[in-house]
Amino acid sequence: MGPSVAEYALGAVLYFLRGIDAAIELQREGEWSKEPFTVGPRAVREVCECRVLVIGTGGLGAAIGQRFAALGAACVGVRRHPNLGPPPGFSRVVGPEALDEELRLADVVVLAAPLTPDTQGLLTASRIDCLRDGAIVVNVARGALVDETALAEALRGRRLRGAALDVFQDEPLPAGHPLWRAPAMLITPHVAAISPRLFWPRALDLFLDNWERYRTGAPLRNVVDKDAGY
Repeated sequence: MGPSVAEYALGAVLYFLRGIDAAIELQREGEWSKEPFTVGPRAVREVCECRVLVIGTGGLGAAIGQRFAALGAACVGVRRHPNLGPPPGFSRVVGPEALDEELRLADVVVLAAPLTPDTQGLLTASRIDCLRDGAIVVNVARGALVDETALAEALRGRRLRGAALDVFQDEPLPAGHPLWRAPAMLITPHVAAISPRLFWPRALDLFLDNWERYRTGAPLRNVVDKDAGY
């Protein structure tokens, strides 16, 4: 799922950095104006200006970091075992204990970690409050990692540039949920991984590779750590 989810995350961030949300509003109103793109909180930025914090550097997070780094972003990863080093594309990785400090420095925060007892409610109201003005939040992990009510409030306060959520605590997202009407909110119905290449070509390649590893006694890929929960 890494390539398709990574493209979703990159596209979602570009949606805000390039002011596509503003363009949609102007088109809906039949208005020709360059002002939202040049001044104010929605003025366009380039990816290379951004510090991207990717929480979780497994298959999803590693693919996400590679794509942002290819466009010049400075990527920092959060992983349980920082001693394993940064995946390609990351300037460095830190452990969970450094999360609060890194959140204060990030222009973009992408959640790509599994849902475990350690990550449940990871992006709390207090952590959302410490995000810098104009930050962008993307969640392609699990909805339970984010305090959705606090995120909606931060968006209503216009302090964040935007948020893109593909996953939610309750799916489908209930009618009347505050996220539906939050400004600068991009909602998609758990489709970030969708790709015509997902289930057959990539899954079959993975299966055949693991079968050969099993047959020859080599280490398997994607082994579940039952103690870690994923």
